[in-house]
Amino acid sequence: ARPFADNASTSRPIPPRRSISASNQPFPNRATRTPSSHLPLKDALAAHFERLKEGDYCVLLAYMNNNPENRRRLNKIRDEIRETTTAPVAVAWGPRYLHSTGQLYKGGSPKGLFLELTEPDALSLPIPNENFSFGTLQRAQARGDFSAMLEAGRRILRLDPGPAGSDSLGALLNAIEEWRSLSCRI
Repeated sequence: ARPFADNASTSRPIPPRRSISASNQPFPNRATRTPSSHLPLKDALAAHFERLKEGDYCVLLAYMNNNPENRRRLNKIRDEIRETTTAPVAVAWGPRYLHSTGQLYKGGSPKGLFLELTEPDALSLPIPNENFSFGTLQRAQARGDFSAMLEAGRRILRLDPGPAGSDSLGALLNAIEEWRSLSCRI
C-alpha cells in the first residue's frame, strides 16, 4: 500500500507538508509544489495516528467493496486503532457517507483524523449509456473527497491498499498491528 499524507499544519509533523502517492508518481504538494516521499506503511500510519489529540475522533473512509470480508477486516482495523489511541473510531463507506456525515467531516469541527481507503477495481460495473464504470465514478468521488478534505485543512491519509481479492486489508491490518505493538497508548 502506498499512502497519501495531508498538508494540514499540525503540532506533530508527518513529516510536514508532504504527500505520498498511491501510484509510482508522487503527487506534488499544492502549498509547496515539492514532490512527495514514500514511507513504509507502518511508519506512515504511525505518523498519522500520532497526530490524534485528546478529544479527537478517527474515521476510516472506505471506498471499497462493502462485502462481509471487508466489513470484518475494517471492523478489526477500527478496533485496533481504538485500543491503541483510545479515540472514538468509526467506519464510513464511500461514497454514501458524502451527503450526510461527509459534510460534517469537511465543514464541522476540525477534531477528525481520517484514513481514506480506496480499492482500484471496486464496483467495475458499467453505467448504462456512459463510457465509464461505477468503479471509475467511485474513484473520482474518493479523489474529490480527499481534495475537499485537504482544502478544508483536515488531517487525512489516503491509502490504496491494492486490488479487490488481494488481501490488501490483511496487509493493512498487519501494518496496524505492528504499529500498535510498537506504540504506547495515545
